[in-house]
Amino acid sequence: MKTLILDLDNTIIDSPKILWKLYNKYIDSSVPYNNNFKWDFEGIFTKEQLPQVFKLFDHEEFYSDEFIEVFPDAIDIINELSMQYRVVIATKHKESRKYLTQKWVQATFTNVELVFLDSFDKSRVGKCLCFMDDRIDALESMDSNAEYQICYNLYDWNSDWQGKRITNWLDFKEFVRNIESLIN
Repeated sequence: MKTLILDLDNTIIDSPKILWKLYNKYIDSSVPYNNNFKWDFEGIFTKEQLPQVFKLFDHEEFYSDEFIEVFPDAIDIINELSMQYRVVIATKHKESRKYLTQKWVQATFTNVELVFLDSFDKSRVGKCLCFMDDRIDALESMDSNAEYQICYNLYDWNSDWQGKRITNWLDFKEFVRNIESLIN
């Protein structure tokens, strides 16, 4: 069975928007959302706010229905693809966040593996047919392990990516189906 490896934050879930919603509910409700931000959330939060923001990754409600922001069609497409492919979600998480993430992934996806990493080097997950992530350094780490590398969405931090880019999950599904038709 061929493998698809997927990132979680900013690929399956919109982590900055989740953090913003949590921050506005529990810390300061006057912070406006800005869709034009950098990886360190500059553009949404000030440097003074960041320590409180990063603590929210561990908030017990991070994956709750009230706060979770999943990119459109991601759940259905991942579950559908997991019936034909080995699907692995590979993500860098601190220990304090792993339990909440594991609980959400198990409840959301029917046939998906979850691998936690200590860095953005995702090559230790292994070889795969297709690898999708929003970070260029993660994509580059899979250079010899992935037949196809896809940069998810267009963010300030990945605008220099020169390879294949997909901005929605319906296009990802079509891309995988097209690969399969070329192989067979």
